[in-house]
Amino acid sequence: MANIVYGSVLGYNTQLGVVPQGWADFFDIENFPGLRSLPNEVTFFVLEVALVADGDDPADLYPIDVERALAKLDTKKDNIIWWESGAQAQELLAVGEAVMGMIWNDRIQRAIDEGASLAIQWNQHITLADYWAVPKDAPNREAAMQFIAFAVSDQQAHKIADTIPYGPTNINTFNNINPEMAPFLPTYEDRLSLGFVASDAWWDENKKSVSERWNAWLLE
Repeated sequence: MANIVYGSVLGYNTQLGVVPQGWADFFDIENFPGLRSLPNEVTFFVLEVALVADGDDPADLYPIDVERALAKLDTKKDNIIWWESGAQAQELLAVGEAVMGMIWNDRIQRAIDEGASLAIQWNQHITLADYWAVPKDAPNREAAMQFIAFAVSDQQAHKIADTIPYGPTNINTFNNINPEMAPFLPTYEDRLSLGFVASDAWWDENKKSVSERWNAWLLE
């Protein structure tokens, strides 16, 4: 059961003086000079953003053309810092080591709240969800189900946004979201329409082979 919505967004340094409009600008070193940061994990949608930058419609990404995505990444490989954690992604942008990067919206918002000269480009973000799950044959299955029903209920779901800029999945509770937090959420107004959803089904089938190709490419 999905319980929160968050985004993998394009974060950028406002001192660039020009606003990147999407992933094509991420690859535009001439007009947006400086190092970039991306996750060192292919399943975190690195291939998807490379193909979007190369002109693909987000609705037509699957099956992923892995070699073309890697070829796009090859064009700027020397300008990319690969991060290993959300904390590192935040730090790279906050200290200015990278001028742009893929980052979870909560992480960059923390840096902004702490005074970093950063901003979020929501255009072409990857819309993500986290889930509650009950293991098969769990001994306390009914209690777990009751907890999940409580957590995503109209009375509770919106409260996640009181402490972190992630939105609830229960649309019936959107009107109860703290109005001071609402503008920072992926679910704010028409923001969801600016992003796209990755295909978990495709990755379930292809993760092993694509990860092997990715690791080999990193060493090339």
